[in-house]
Amino acid sequence: MTDALDSLVLTLDSLLTSLKAAIPAGDQWRSVEACAKQIADGLRTKNGPAKPELSITKVDNHSQLGKSTLPETLNGLLRVATRREDDGAGYGKPTSPASAAATYELLRVGANLCMDHDGNRQRLLEVGYTESVLSILEAYWEGVSGSSETEASASTATLNDLKLVKTAVGVLLNASMGYEPVRISLVTAGAPLTILSLSCRLYSPGAWASATSDDALEQWGWRSGLSTWSWRALDTLKGGDEDDPHEEGTAERSSRQHSIFDAAATSSLIGSLRSFVPPHSPAVASSAFSKADRQKLVISDVEVLEETSMLLESLTLDSVDVRRKIAAGSISSPTPTAQNPFPPPPLLTSLLDFIEKGAPPTYWDSCTDSEAERKRWNKSFGICKAAVIKAVVELAGEDKNMDVLWDSQVGSYPGGPFVERMVGWIKNTKVEGGEEAGNEQDKGRDDLIICAALSLGNLARRPSYCIALLAPPISLTQHFMPLLNAKTDIKLKHGCIGLLKHVAQPPPNKVILGDAGLVEALVASRIWTKESDMGEPVQFGAVGVVKHLSYEYLPNALRLVKSQSSLEGDSALDLILDLVRRSDSIGLQSEGTRVLVNVVKCLFSSTSKRPNGAEPAVNSSAGSSTELSIRTTDLTSSRERQQAIDRLATLDSVELLTDMVGRSGRYPILLNEGVVALTLLSSASAGRTCALQALLSPLPYALTQSGAIQTAPPVGHTQISTVPAAQHLDDKTVPSTARTSSPLDMLVAILRNLNNSFPPELGANVCIFLASLTPPMTDANQEEFSKVRVATKGALESVAAGLSGRSFADGPPKVVQAAAKRTLDVWASFPHGKGVNAIGNATQMRK
Repeated sequence: MTDALDSLVLTLDSLLTSLKAAIPAGDQWRSVEACAKQIADGLRTKNGPAKPELSITKVDNHSQLGKSTLPETLNGLLRVATRREDDGAGYGKPTSPASAAATYELLRVGANLCMDHDGNRQRLLEVGYTESVLSILEAYWEGVSGSSETEASASTATLNDLKLVKTAVGVLLNASMGYEPVRISLVTAGAPLTILSLSCRLYSPGAWASATSDDALEQWGWRSGLSTWSWRALDTLKGGDEDDPHEEGTAERSSRQHSIFDAAATSSLIGSLRSFVPPHSPAVASSAFSKADRQKLVISDVEVLEETSMLLESLTLDSVDVRRKIAAGSISSPTPTAQNPFPPPPLLTSLLDFIEKGAPPTYWDSCTDSEAERKRWNKSFGICKAAVIKAVVELAGEDKNMDVLWDSQVGSYPGGPFVERMVGWIKNTKVEGGEEAGNEQDKGRDDLIICAALSLGNLARRPSYCIALLAPPISLTQHFMPLLNAKTDIKLKHGCIGLLKHVAQPPPNKVILGDAGLVEALVASRIWTKESDMGEPVQFGAVGVVKHLSYEYLPNALRLVKSQSSLEGDSALDLILDLVRRSDSIGLQSEGTRVLVNVVKCLFSSTSKRPNGAEPAVNSSAGSSTELSIRTTDLTSSRERQQAIDRLATLDSVELLTDMVGRSGRYPILLNEGVVALTLLSSASAGRTCALQALLSPLPYALTQSGAIQTAPPVGHTQISTVPAAQHLDDKTVPSTARTSSPLDMLVAILRNLNNSFPPELGANVCIFLASLTPPMTDANQEEFSKVRVATKGALESVAAGLSGRSFADGPPKVVQAAAKRTLDVWASFPHGKGVNAIGNATQMRK
């Protein structure tokens, strides 16, 4: 340590002693200011001058001063300068202009002392210096938190206040950067919220544009610097690897910042977003700034917009408390009071206003000569608005917000003000690129429709809500069809289809949407064609819509099977089944096949004409009735119905059902649905023929890679092998020992049920299906049937004898045992022919 700095430290020690002994005097604080300034300036460089007489080439000032009394003296002087004389308790802001000036220099000393020096960071932490600095920031926050956002930005904070606050933030930034003990201490003490709140209040984006004071340039230079340092400090306090090359963007940083904040941060974040909602105060930025200065301030505005919107998005995604806080109070306007005559709008209202009305201020264009920079600012604004949309959609999906956002008690509009605003966005917003969009000045707003559709989709999880959305006065049905236009952006289709998946489920809505032409509109949208395969999640959603529409409602099932003139004879179901065949997604394959299941069940059921929740003829749930009541009376009652059945009783359709059975070992409901549909189709001669062929065909290799499938051995073997499960039922998941098997193997595995994996009802339905495959004596498929019988007879006999299942003491459930006996009785009437001998010989040879 140089002699000069050593002397200055001793002087500060002396001044601290005298200030503690008496009421602080202005001259003493000015002396503190002068000494501290010299020390701070000396610490701006890492090393001091050399001392040849001591054989020292350079002096490490930081280490030497850190080991001196300086850290204790700094903390002592800060506490004296900010001591609250009114109540004698705690510490606040500096008590006089002289002590404020001295505090500023004391903060500079602390910031420079701990810069890139862990030893000094620890010393400042141990003596309580960082705690004292945080107390100063908290005191300043108390001073501005009661004022409005505009007042705090325009007049409440003086230039000296801004300098002091910015420097205090700099101290905490330097002290915590890369040093966990200080970081953890500050996070525990609530520093992130204090820094965020103070920064957002003291730097209101765009407020500089109307500044006209003589010191406006200097004022807003400090405000802008305070904002930048604050966001850097928050980035440091969140923790993680500062040099991680994978975390260069704002979104990545914000995703980790959420852990240092709670719901209290939302008010400050949303308050900053209000600055971007028109009317913007000036149309032209203040002449107090040069173009270069205005450009720098716009860059600061964009930084605040990016940081607040991304952090708000991550908080909303990860915190139930944040979602509840934003939705609390919904969007009803607050009542002004004498203490707060101009209260800010509710948080949710502010977010919706930002989405709907928020726009880059017009003066941004005049703040730069670079067209590329203008485009970059506008692009950033769009990205930030998308982040806020995600936040709104997420809070609408919070279960605890359902009764808040859908408030039937407010006014006469169903659902209340939030629902009314979302519906208004769908009804009154023009689609980008649509016929109504007009010119550039009258372009559409897809983002509003997407936000509204996804939000209502998340909210409409009760049948009464879904019904209300299609019933007067909301009546959204007619507004869905234009959104499904083939030229509509895929993101807009995703939002619309996401809402339709919910509203298509209640029985009354099946009639409304079907009669309105929703099936035809989905076909015209070309969402299921090969050209749309890049949007697989949207295709999946559209398949889900028609799955709900066709469930237990015959007219919609017939619409799916009916040929479409626009498809040159193909039907909507043809498009879906083609999509299933070319897709690699197991989920999409199963969902598309379930549409076929629903259509088949409707065609064979006499109750599916009435969408009133009546019991279906064949229950698709594995835990429901086991009796498959095959109704033949309707097969000849309607030519249209019969034509549809003939169209589906093909090998292509049946193979999709057997494929689903073969790959769904972990999903008893899918197994049961496939078995039920196969049983119904097998009641027709053509369907039975196809079922026999499909059961004996090996599954495509890809279908045997889908996870835990209990498989039967080749025909003639009696052991059951189990394919080890993959970790996930995802696309292209390949267990190491996967092998090809046939759908027939899965039926045998269900009957044997070695691990008790399948419900009894499923086993009983398999028995009934096998019985339905029995052909007439003159049938040409007797050989195929004989192969099926040989492969499954052993398992049926074990079940019928009570020797199958996990517990031999209890035996198989009675319902399965009875069904197995009935199947064997039916087969007993079918004599052994050449086919049986042939397959028996083949089995013997394989042994």
